[in-house]
Amino acid sequence: MSEEEAEKFIEADYYSVDESTEQLYETDYLVAIGELIEDNCGPKAITEVIADISPLRIYGWKRKTLPEDHKIGNDAIDSMLYDFEEYWAEEYGCPFSDTFPAWPKDTLSSVKEKLYATMKECIAKAHIWQCDQNSSMLFSEEELTEITKKHYPELWEEQTCPRLTTKT
Repeated sequence: MSEEEAEKFIEADYYSVDESTEQLYETDYLVAIGELIEDNCGPKAITEVIADISPLRIYGWKRKTLPEDHKIGNDAIDSMLYDFEEYWAEEYGCPFSDTFPAWPKDTLSSVKEKLYATMKECIAKAHIWQCDQNSSMLFSEEELTEITKKHYPELWEEQTCPRLTTKT
């Protein structure tokens, strides 16, 4: 794995053992490994559990980012103002001529700029839930053994794989 790929993996927002997962919970790949081991615990020894799940691919997920140009929001504002202006002209405008506008010349453009600013502020405060898979890392049996010995030493203290409280 290249240094760039490893960096992408570490910078992921979430991790999973399933590349097609619909719900992401784990924010630490070590916890994702621990959860998988816990899910496979039972009467087996930790060495058997690790052998069964190896090699293990962990997927990194990054939250989607909104486009900088805010085009979607701006298009919605433009469309709304167009519809508003059309409705206003039909319902309240001069039926004989377009020479008598309903508003002073720069009113709608001023409103549009304020709405753009409001939309930009809303987008800046948005909490994005959707994620894209941005990386993955393959862990060998030896690497999983090393990780569990370092981060889950209690798994190695008993003959069988006990249930654990996941920690990092």
